[in-house]
Amino acid sequence: MLTLRERLLAAADRPREKVEVPEWAEALAGEVLHVTAMSSAERDVWEQELLEKKKAGGAAMVHGFRAALVALCTVDADGRRIFTDADVYALGQKADKPVDRLFDAACRLNGIGVKEAEKIEGN
Repeated sequence: MLTLRERLLAAADRPREKVEVPEWAEALAGEVLHVTAMSSAERDVWEQELLEKKKAGGAAMVHGFRAALVALCTVDADGRRIFTDADVYALGQKADKPVDRLFDAACRLNGIGVKEAEKIEGN
């Protein structure tokens, strides 16, 4: 019998949802994109990086905010990240509609509201 600690640590508590990206249908070739909630450790790193970028840039918008969240939270059907941190710039160069669709799902799953996102972006 598992202890309470073991049951809690084994709990599947990171929700994931399928996101349709029709603009990328040809590239997806039938594969499915999912967006997942960050782990607590990932959230800490992501927030720390945003804070450091914001301090370095003053009141300027944190460049790559949306792409960074999408890169961190977009996974394949097996839950493996599709994009690496090195892909953030390239992902930021993609059309806004597909990236925003993934970003909106990531915000929803990670409890990032419009006000919080605007605050982080510097708007």
